[in-house]
Amino acid sequence: MERKRPNLIVDAFIEKDGKFLAIKRSSAVEVGSWETPGGRVDVGERVEDALVREMEEETGLKVRIKRFLGWGEGFDCPHQDGYLCQRFVLYFLCDVASGELKIDPGEALEYKWVTPEEFKKLEPLSKPIKDFFDKNVL
Repeated sequence: MERKRPNLIVDAFIEKDGKFLAIKRSSAVEVGSWETPGGRVDVGERVEDALVREMEEETGLKVRIKRFLGWGEGFDCPHQDGYLCQRFVLYFLCDVASGELKIDPGEALEYKWVTPEEFKKLEPLSKPIKDFFDKNVL
């Protein structure tokens, strides 16, 4: 299988009442795996701007970035177009500034609000978030 160059992704642990938004992927990479909402950083785009944009596109929420949490890597992540990709994901803690949750069905099959302990037990986890949990305490 062909391999593509690494993708820089930004994801948000959106916090609400001590729980975090988990989504089950419906598109492109690692379909059916659980992770946080997020997306690719565009060329010339600041990481923070990409995160705010992606959250609004995927969830309908305007978020406030509280702090950087860490990163996770996923090697040989299967893509629906038949190649393997490498994902490098930067994770940020965020809260909701405004908006109502509206999950894009093109991005997520389902979603739920979970504690960190519940999140770690979701099956299957995406490779980058599993790597993040393996080396970080949330």
